[in-house]
Amino acid sequence: MIIVALLCALSYAQTGIFERVHFDERKLKESILKQKNLVGKNFPKVKPFKAANRKPVIFVAAMTGSKIMGKLDYPSSHVKPGPFCYRKADWYLLYAGTDVNDPDVPSTLLPTNYMCTLDNLKVNLTTKPAKNVDGVQTMLIGETVEVTGNSSSLIGWDYVAYKHMTVGYEWDVDMFAHPYDFRFGAVEYSLKEWPKLKANVERAYSSNGKTKVVLQSLSMGGTYVSGFLQTMNQDWKDTYIDSWISLAGSLNGSTYNIGSAINGENYEIFYVDKQKFADMYSTWPSSIWVTPVADDVDGVIAITPSFNYTITEIPQLMYKAGLFDVGDLKRTTYNKNSWNTAKDPGVKTWCWYSYNVPTVTVIRWKDDSLSDDSRDDIKGGGDGVVHYHGLRVCDQWKNTEQWIYEDVPHAAEVGTDWVLDRLIKIVSGVQKCAKLGDEYTTDCGAECNDGDLEIGQQGCGFFNTREAKNCLKVITWNCDYYCGAEAYMCAEVYDGKLVAKNGGCNQGMVEDQPFYDECKSLAESSGVPFYTYHGDAYPYGCYQGAGDATIGYNFKDVSISNCTGRGNSILPVQTCYCRDI
Repeated sequence: MIIVALLCALSYAQTGIFERVHFDERKLKESILKQKNLVGKNFPKVKPFKAANRKPVIFVAAMTGSKIMGKLDYPSSHVKPGPFCYRKADWYLLYAGTDVNDPDVPSTLLPTNYMCTLDNLKVNLTTKPAKNVDGVQTMLIGETVEVTGNSSSLIGWDYVAYKHMTVGYEWDVDMFAHPYDFRFGAVEYSLKEWPKLKANVERAYSSNGKTKVVLQSLSMGGTYVSGFLQTMNQDWKDTYIDSWISLAGSLNGSTYNIGSAINGENYEIFYVDKQKFADMYSTWPSSIWVTPVADDVDGVIAITPSFNYTITEIPQLMYKAGLFDVGDLKRTTYNKNSWNTAKDPGVKTWCWYSYNVPTVTVIRWKDDSLSDDSRDDIKGGGDGVVHYHGLRVCDQWKNTEQWIYEDVPHAAEVGTDWVLDRLIKIVSGVQKCAKLGDEYTTDCGAECNDGDLEIGQQGCGFFNTREAKNCLKVITWNCDYYCGAEAYMCAEVYDGKLVAKNGGCNQGMVEDQPFYDECKSLAESSGVPFYTYHGDAYPYGCYQGAGDATIGYNFKDVSISNCTGRGNSILPVQTCYCRDI
């Protein structure tokens, strides 16, 4: 399987990249939050290009990725968690995300009221299906009997949507939002949200000339989409679904989430009490749904001085922590045999994730109290939130192409241009191209032109009290195939064959570097598995690892690795494939 090729890369990541990039845990979390909550207020202005072959797309939210409205009418017996919390309130914005730079967020996460928000987001797990606690009503922005909500409720997709708009996409025409109440699980979604998603897919298909739909998901959105597709029959999937693009999908759960349920989380907001978060989070069905299930791996996932817990023993760990409701849910409902999102979804899947960011693989407590202070976790490969095995389980699916990349923290895909540019090519057929042009200096007090890069500034005006910006022109254009070597040029389709060249491509004056499609065709015609990569472990372009029965394509054109003939590949390469020119 493809995973064999990546095991070597993972070993390289654990020994080389971890040291090379010097990940700082606090900065890692800040990066994750920054990208996950990326809000588009000042994206460069561009003239939209109407791609002719756009496929309708639906964005599926992540955990904590939907804004929630609330209405309160607590009984008098309800104990308020803080003096500024209300027992009664008409509809208001109950939850708006965790990015304090978003103007909606402070009203829900101030030091004086964040505990009110956490309390109001608790779920009653004693009922089946689970529901809000008594005295709380919730709905998403834009929610109706037909849709779960609209784009105003979706958190973190602003830049992704902007990228789609540059090739002609329009909201509610061929680009749709699917937020959902991320607190619940498959049992609840199968009754309310998934019937709406099914209807949304069918409407998008019909209103776009019976063009199949591309589902795009982030993080827990992968769990959500996988669960949804398991409820649909194959005829329906074959009719309506073009493909599913899973970004950082927690497809076989996350060890990290076990720690969040037991010890809490504060999203780097220093005044948030992690225990208050744990008291809320451990009431959510989703908190246990996104934990691992045993498949071909049932290793130790938590360590205490008195007992080591395997994946199948997660319920016992939850009981040990006093979390009996979610422990029961794991034992009876969200496990290998029930709502297992690691199963093949039955659609073409683009499974994209980072593998080398230090990630909790085993939670370890130094005493049996399971206190946060006694945590000394074991880390390995993953994306900073989802461990490697939780991400790569898609390798076992029949119709899946993986893209494994380096140094992209969890959910940061939504703010990473080279990830989104490839995504745009898949859904629209258009390759976004860019090259750096000339430097220039603006008039005194002026900004760089839209889309150009600011590279410095210099004083100007009266006693240099103002600034002129030093800028770098960014030239952009679109291609139907791939970008050419020069600005405004596009590459021509190559219909010849690829040949093995141990010295690598583009030697001397010959430009024979193949593109992704050509490398994939070679793998298919050779009958060997194919995967894609972005990083320094392998050479740029089309290659076959030493002693490996897979062919890979590395999109990173500045990879520090070269082919075997130049003796400079970090991981052994059997050969590189180039155009026969």
